[in-house]
Amino acid sequence: MAKKYSMYSPSAELQRRMYRRSRQQPMWAGMAGAFLVLRVVLRAVSRRPEVVATDRLKPGQSITITAIAPPTRRQRKAARRTPSAD
Repeated sequence: MAKKYSMYSPSAELQRRMYRRSRQQPMWAGMAGAFLVLRVVLRAVSRRPEVVATDRLKPGQSITITAIAPPTRRQRKAARRTPSAD
């Protein structure tokens, strides 16, 4: 399992340094932007499992895991047309 860093990860520290330097030098702004785009793309294409919930089971308890079918193209289009209730 990969080590989990919080806000003190080496990549976050590098990104903060590049952002601070970008205030004086445009080259660093470009590098910081490229680094940000790279992190976003890597996060989008990574195949990590999505954790929905964690529960501790007591002896004798059971759990049922089911997969939810992804919506069809027609259902996604209908959902976009429907105004959200925020």
